[in-house]
Amino acid sequence: MGKFLIIDDDELMCERFCVLIENLGHEATCALTLEQGLEMASLVDFDIVLLDVYLPDGNGLDAV
Repeated sequence: MGKFLIIDDDELMCERFCVLIENLGHEATCALTLEQGLEMASLVDFDIVLLDVYLPDGNGLDAV
């Protein structure tokens, strides 16, 4: 079982990804801002991060 972090400002997209990932038997956590996602990533070891490029508080590529 994997732990996924989804960082996307589109709340509906986050919810859909979470449902899909959880239906496959994995854990999924959503963050709606880059700041929130980076904070979560510093607290929990995630196996996979799905990161939007264009976020209201920063660029996902720059964060990588």
